[in-house]
Amino acid sequence: PSKYLEKLLQENVTGEKTIYEVEHELKQYYIEKDKKDKTIQDEFECDLVSTRIVQLLEEDNFELSVDYIKYIHEYLFKDVYEFAGEFRKVDFSKHERILNNDSVAYGDCKLLEQSLDYDISLEKKKNYKLHKEVNKIHKSTLKRIFFFFFFRVAGVAYGGSQARGRI
Repeated sequence: PSKYLEKLLQENVTGEKTIYEVEHELKQYYIEKDKKDKTIQDEFECDLVSTRIVQLLEEDNFELSVDYIKYIHEYLFKDVYEFAGEFRKVDFSKHERILNNDSVAYGDCKLLEQSLDYDISLEKKKNYKLHKEVNKIHKSTLKRIFFFFFFRVAGVAYGGSQARGRI
């Protein structure tokens, strides 16, 4: 994240700004920046998507479904990529800088929807009440699990080619 986002989030944490005001100020901040600069592009994506993740976690709507995954992707990336909310049409691999250049396994683009349907159906069959350490799953906890699932299984956090940011 940029230093500017860190400053804005501090103001959000102290109650001086809502997360929606943070997003608005970020957009204004990046209007003046060089859109061809790779570092600026990366910070813009990181800042905007991070802010929107917070917004989604604060909302009280959640559905474990492929359509909801597409909705989340569109919501997160709508001002970053024109293909936000669409399944990617190409396969890719990349060594991720954030993972010390380890690779992430991304699903076959032709099987993404089927794979997600299958994985979601398995997740819905789990009975979390049987886990001793979990008496009750709160919606926000379920959303956090879903975001982890979303980024890990769908391979959203890709960066580096035209497939960047695609589901």
